[in-house]
Amino acid sequence: MSDVLLNSCGLPLLSSERSWRADEEFKKRQQETRRHEEEQRAAASANWYATFDQRFNEHLGRWLWAAIDQRIQQHIEAAEKPLVDATGEVLGMFRAQLRKEFRHAIEEALDAVAAKFATLPGKLPVAKVWRPESVGYQAEIVSCDGALWQARKDTAQAPGGSDWVCVARAGRDGLSLSIRGAFDVYEKYAQLDIVEFDGTSYVARRDDPGICPGDGWQALAARGKAGDRGPLGLPGARGEPGPPGKKGERGEPGPRGERGEPGPPGRRGERGEATPTIVSWQIDRAHYRAVPTMSDGRAGATLDLRELFEQFQVETS
Repeated sequence: MSDVLLNSCGLPLLSSERSWRADEEFKKRQQETRRHEEEQRAAASANWYATFDQRFNEHLGRWLWAAIDQRIQQHIEAAEKPLVDATGEVLGMFRAQLRKEFRHAIEEALDAVAAKFATLPGKLPVAKVWRPESVGYQAEIVSCDGALWQARKDTAQAPGGSDWVCVARAGRDGLSLSIRGAFDVYEKYAQLDIVEFDGTSYVARRDDPGICPGDGWQALAARGKAGDRGPLGLPGARGEPGPPGKKGERGEPGPRGERGEPGPPGRRGERGEATPTIVSWQIDRAHYRAVPTMSDGRAGATLDLRELFEQFQVETS
């Protein structure tokens, strides 16, 4: 059974009462909805003001603290400046005093070194050749293996040890250029060998430089360009005629010329031999052939008669 609305007396509502009651409830819900929306807007406005106040207070606080820090730094710098100036002045005086003392000490050391060098001899002693089992004396100069050595003290040690100091080391044999002429692939070349190839000169960079030109060779001078043509000289004396040249190849046949006039008739020749005639036949019955014998004794052309007999056989059968 469907639900039935009742009035305050417990009786079922009429249709008009039900309509009025529904309108009242609808208006009541609208009022509650408006009140709720106004409360939300008021709360949002209050929150916005609170947020603005908070951000404003944060920025103001940061600005105030920055201003305070700046004023404190200014006071510190103002207080430190006289101290820094005084310290710099003291350091400058101390530095000047140290420079003066160092300069004086360096000059004294240089004077002492100069005085010591003044007592030394002005030239080295004459060098001699070092020999095994000989004794070298302090400051003595000896020659050993192409180098000069000076003894630090009296010693029997061979040059090159701790008792000797090297004055001049032995040099190496110098190398010079060697001209070898035109390049020959079968020749062996060494460093600084110079060869000529195709009008250009090359020098070997190393031993066994390989094929010229190549990585083992360095070009020295290349063939120059042809110079300007000089003035025409005077004609020379006529030379002796040379030997005849070889016969040239036969040229192309020329165009056919016009037919000339007929010449006079020639003489009648001698009477020739008579034409040979057939005098007999040689019959080859096994092969159906006939060979004529000519009047001059020679055999004539062979006649093959097999096909003729086969045709006759066919026609008459």
